[in-house]
Amino acid sequence: MNTATRKYEWRNSQTGVVVTVDPTTSLVTQGYGLQDRYKGLPVPGLTIEVGDIRLWAVGRGVGTLPKPNIGDLITMNGKTKTVVSANPLQPGDLVLMWDIQLR
Repeated sequence: MNTATRKYEWRNSQTGVVVTVDPTTSLVTQGYGLQDRYKGLPVPGLTIEVGDIRLWAVGRGVGTLPKPNIGDLITMNGKTKTVVSANPLQPGDLVLMWDIQLR
């Protein structure tokens, strides 16, 4: 079986919810982002592990990037990472960018 089309499950370490990932039904979206590291600052509600990446992401236009879901895969610089959390940065209803935790 091709690993690019195989469903898999993983358990969210914060909520205990089992997330099923099905790459055959995924939506491919392109956008822009700024990669950062967590610098030992506590972030309320997040469990940060060594190697986690912080990605500030926007779509090709303001408000065009759909919400990344827990378990989604994001590929950047040829490496694929899993979305652990995604929080919007927004004034009112308009999402300017997403603060995404990747593992």
